Amino acid sequence: LNAGAPVRSTDLAVPRLVRRGEAVTISLVSGGLKITSAGRALSDGARGEHVRVLNLATNRTLEAVAESAGNVRMTAQ
Repeated sequence: LNAGAPVRSTDLAVPRLVRRGEAVTISLVSGGLKITSAGRALSDGARGEHVRVLNLATNRTLEAVAESAGNVRMTAQ
């Protein structure tokens, strides 16, 4: 951006909280129970976006929602 230049919508981007390849904490909350596990992000994601993650304990690929930097949330089904 140049000083005095208008800001266009194409100049803006939603910050990525989760980046592919980085370590993440996977959380599952159901009622009063909270389970966490270590994982690795398989895709990028901004807050509220769906991301694929690898659960390192089970070696399974899961879909979760980016919550904050390095943290994703799953919902009980």
